[in-house]
Amino acid sequence: MMLILGVFGCAKHMSTASQSIDSNPKQAREIPPATESALMTKNPVVSGKSVDQGMMNSKNVRARISLKDIYFDFDRSVIGPEMKEDLNNDSTFLTTKKWDKVRIEGYCDERGTNEYNLVLGNKRAYAVKSFLVAEGADGKWISTISYGKERPICHEHDENCYKLNRRAHFKMQ
Repeated sequence: MMLILGVFGCAKHMSTASQSIDSNPKQAREIPPATESALMTKNPVVSGKSVDQGMMNSKNVRARISLKDIYFDFDRSVIGPEMKEDLNNDSTFLTTKKWDKVRIEGYCDERGTNEYNLVLGNKRAYAVKSFLVAEGADGKWISTISYGKERPICHEHDENCYKLNRRAHFKMQ
C-alpha cells in the first residue's frame, strides 16, 4: 500500500501550454483578416476572384496555390488534347496574375536511361512553356528544368504509376 502511495504521490508537476506561451504583445504578429482566411483555406480558389493581388506576394499563399500538372504519353513531349483544357486554365491564371517567377519542372517515369529522361523531361517542360508563351504569358519570367526520372511521385512499377510520373509541374517562386 505504501508503495502505491509513493508512486502516485510523487507525480511530477506538469506545465500547461499557457505557461509556456510568451504573452508579450510586442512580439505578437497581427495577421490581416484577408491573409488569415486564405491561410486557413486548404485549397484556395485560383480563378482570380478569391485571391487578390496583395495576397499574391505572400509566400504562404504562393505555396498553397498549385496549378494543375500536365501529363504526357509514354516517350512523348507533345501536349495531348486532354491536357490542353488544364493548360489553358493554367495559362489564364498565369497571364492575369503577376508572379515573380514560375519554374516548370519536367519529369519522366523510371524507364529509360538517366540521360535520355533528362532530355525528355526538358522537352516536356519546354513544350509547356512554349504553350504558355503562345497564350500570352511573358517567357522571361518562366524557367524550365528537367529532373528526368530522379524525383518520382509514385514508386510502384505499373502503368498507372508511370502515368503520374510523366508530367510537367509548376513551381511558383
